[in-house]
Amino acid sequence: MRHLGSIHGYLGHQKQSLHHLRRATISLEEIGAVGEQARAHYATACALFLIGRIHDAVASSERGLALSRAAGDELWLAECLIELAWFHSNLGHLERSLVYSEEGLALLQRLEAPWQQAQGWDVLGYNYRLLGRYEDSVATYRRAMEAFEALGGHRNAVGALMRRGDTRLAMGDTKAARADWARALDSAEQQALSYSAQQVRDRLTALDMETDPAPVLPERAAGAHRIPAPAVGDGVG
Repeated sequence: MRHLGSIHGYLGHQKQSLHHLRRATISLEEIGAVGEQARAHYATACALFLIGRIHDAVASSERGLALSRAAGDELWLAECLIELAWFHSNLGHLERSLVYSEEGLALLQRLEAPWQQAQGWDVLGYNYRLLGRYEDSVATYRRAMEAFEALGGHRNAVGALMRRGDTRLAMGDTKAARADWARALDSAEQQALSYSAQQVRDRLTALDMETDPAPVLPERAAGAHRIPAPAVGDGVG
């Protein structure tokens, strides 16, 4: 049931996802499977976030965090930390997000979990931009982008590159922002990532029209534990 809930989440069926995950959580509680409960709460938090119930998502993720600590499962502990960092950045709790990011990334580095680490850098780069720490944001997005490319996560690499352009635009460097977005568009088209390509075209059009392009958010909540979930119109990177 937990895996079925996750599959529905990847497909964008968040209500069905929540239904299966709730049933899974009840069953896992009954048999005392603490580690599996943590995974179910993590996935539930993703589904809740994607339907706009962010405070409920935080509560579910915090429960997953506590259960991961109790189970001694450091990888899922780090996953929940990065998830909470993303949620709190969306709530404007930037310093709290930073604490979660730094703890999660330190743990992932020790565990040698490159995919999760790349996602953590993506979230941290976004948080740095919101904090006005633009140079740190650019450097962190570069790390995320290079890691995603090395892992074959093309869609995620394009996203990190778009978000680096957001930071450069916030710095007032429109030339560098355009260069990042043009590179992201070229990569998206080469990989047949139609949804990502359209996101970049919209940003370049907005820049040409001297309007403010809306930043492209990290896709942490839509991601899977070890592989990315496809965006609408895109295959798995």
